[in-house]
This record gives sequence, structure tokens and C-alpha cells, in this order.
Amino acid sequence: MRLVMKNYNDVTDISDVGCTLDKIFRKSTYKDRQLVYVSSDPKDYQKELRNSLMYRYVNFYVNSILLKITIPPGPEATPTTTSITEGGIIMKIISKENKGRKRKMQVQVDKRITLAQLKEELVSLIGVPPTGFRVYRIRYNKEYEMEELDKKLN
Repeated sequence: MRLVMKNYNDVTDISDVGCTLDKIFRKSTYKDRQLVYVSSDPKDYQKELRNSLMYRYVNFYVNSILLKITIPPGPEATPTTTSITEGGIIMKIISKENKGRKRKMQVQVDKRITLAQLKEELVSLIGVPPTGFRVYRIRYNKEYEMEELDKKLN
């Protein structure tokens, strides 16, 4: 079993520390921001922490943003709620609804993803190739088209 403690942006494997969680929490300098994650996946436990799936999940929630997507009617794919791509990008569907002539969904993605990677990941949700749709950022009630494919979302 792997135990991981997260303090702000630091993720530490505490599986083999040899003391109780009480002692670990008392020693921590971040008393207000301690989260502990547990994984019992025996294959994942054999990997180094930074190469494990558990680390990717913990790190994802620290570095993720929520996107609100509106899509006109068209071919609808049936994506899974959480997917991990070959490149290690995690995308999680928070909500999905059909309202009249629009499909709306909220998707949580890693904010370190580039626009090109995001568009590639959205293909399965939207049902058209990346060149067939545009991505806009809405700020102060104004729309700005995002065109720089190599820029990260954060």
C-alpha cells in the first residue's frame, strides 16, 4: 500500500516512514493543508512515486482548471468520465447536459496542457477534428479566440 501526503505543491511518499500518521502530522509545517492519499494497486506501488498513476492523480488536482464547454448539435461521442491519454494528460468530465440546440459540459484538465493538446483531447467529446472548431476564452464578458497552439492554458 502506498501513502502519499500533499502539502501545497509538495507530494511526499510516506509509506515507509515507520511511524504513525499522528506523528507525521505533528511534524508537518503545513498543519492547515495536509491531505493524505492511499493506493492499494500493487503494480502501481512498484513504480517510483513520480512515475506512478497515483502521483499523476494527486498532481492533477493541484494543477487543474475547469473548462465550461458549449457545443452546437452534431455527432455526439460517449467519453468516459476520466481518461488518461498516452501522453499522460488527464481529462475528467464533471458534468454534461443537452439544452435545446446546445450541448454543455464541464471538463477538468491539467492547466499545463497546450492548446493543441486540449483540442486533440476534445475531438472525442465534440466529434470533429481539431481544425473543425475554435476555442475561446471568456474574460470580463468578452470572447477572445485562443490561437497560439503551443501555449499552455495557465
